[in-house]
Amino acid sequence: MLFLGLALLLAITAGALSAAQTTSLELRMSRNSHDAALSLHAADAALAEAEAWLVAIGDPADARVYSGDRRYGDVAPWRDRTVWSAHGRSTGMRLPGVVEVPRHLIERVTTYQSTPFGSPPGPLVDVFRVTATAVGSSRATVVRLQATYARTRDDGRVRRLSWVELES
Repeated sequence: MLFLGLALLLAITAGALSAAQTTSLELRMSRNSHDAALSLHAADAALAEAEAWLVAIGDPADARVYSGDRRYGDVAPWRDRTVWSAHGRSTGMRLPGVVEVPRHLIERVTTYQSTPFGSPPGPLVDVFRVTATAVGSSRATVVRLQATYARTRDDGRVRRLSWVELES
């Protein structure tokens, strides 16, 4: 009888330890998921701030815009720390729960004249690439988003052409 009681107590203890370990793992997964969502929203806020600047000003000659000439095979400007230190901008907002203020980098990609087929030349269009980076509640969670925008010079209309989440 004593042996049966000890075996039952051992089984209950093993079940409780297993449940505690599973709960701990699920809690870590939930925290990591929340942190990733937090950093994604912070990076999206940085993209929105850059888009608002493009709508309001959008001058390709502005000091905030990186327009360095790149040759084929050069490192992308958003991967270059010196470009970030010279042209990257911190957002004006302090978001609760994030370790660092989100940042964005605006690059001038090209300027072209929109000319629909069979029509007279249209207005000039500036194309910008905006890269936003944000850190969540831990420095290990970094999200980088990149969007491409076209801004028509005559009316200042801005359109988002593409959006992608980059690997960190």
